[in-house]
Amino acid sequence: MNETQIDTSVLDRNAFVGRLGGDPELVAEVVQLFLMRYESAMNDIRSAVRCVNLKLLERAAHLLRGYFVSFQAQRASEAAHALEIKGRLGDAQNIILLLENLEREVRLLIPAIKDVAEGGGPLTVSPRPTTSSAID
Repeated sequence: MNETQIDTSVLDRNAFVGRLGGDPELVAEVVQLFLMRYESAMNDIRSAVRCVNLKLLERAAHLLRGYFVSFQAQRASEAAHALEIKGRLGDAQNIILLLENLEREVRLLIPAIKDVAEGGGPLTVSPRPTTSSAID
């Protein structure tokens, strides 16, 4: 694997595994718990965006961001944080675009997380897309 192709902003495998003491069983358990729970938070976010329920958006995005932070998943964390802030500020502008960005980041993250749980290395991904900030 070419080192220049590894994007640790999707998932910093070494930092995540290191936080768990390098224990492969613990890593697999944490990943399994995440995989069982993240979709519920994603569904809450989708529902909040669809219904423009900004309090629910803030809560669900905050929960999901917490998961991402524990995985050292910078890009997904930033995407969830953008939605969390929108909810906190009561600002519905661009939340659909922000949700699409979150969905994209989660689609990159899930295979990377599964790979780590199976003992693999970091996921090779395409470069991060350039987007304008929807929070401004």
